[in-house]
Amino acid sequence: MIFSRTGRLEERKQRKRLLLALVGMVSLLIFLVLFGVKILVGFSLLVDTLRGAPPLTTAPSQTLILPPNLDPQPIATKSGALRISGTGQAGLTIIVYVNEKEVKKTKIGWFARVILDI
Repeated sequence: MIFSRTGRLEERKQRKRLLLALVGMVSLLIFLVLFGVKILVGFSLLVDTLRGAPPLTTAPSQTLILPPNLDPQPIATKSGALRISGTGQAGLTIIVYVNEKEVKKTKIGWFARVILDI
């Protein structure tokens, strides 16, 4: 096979174009990985704004308040007093109601163990 000078020149140009295309695709892929998510989020917010949708507001942080764990109570007592003990989340206030009336109110300390005499 005989290669002409113009054939070799065209082959070099095609190799150069192929190399530039590969470098361009890799660069585009790296750009999308690094910045694509930010651009996509920004674009979606822009579209929402143009449609007239209200801006998103962040929800207030919600804290989980667990109920106190009360120790088992005796079935019957000889006296009218009752001792209630248990554990709860530190910093919360425990209110004890008897017949829909507030009897005792106390705040749980940092050790989260409470004993109430009613």
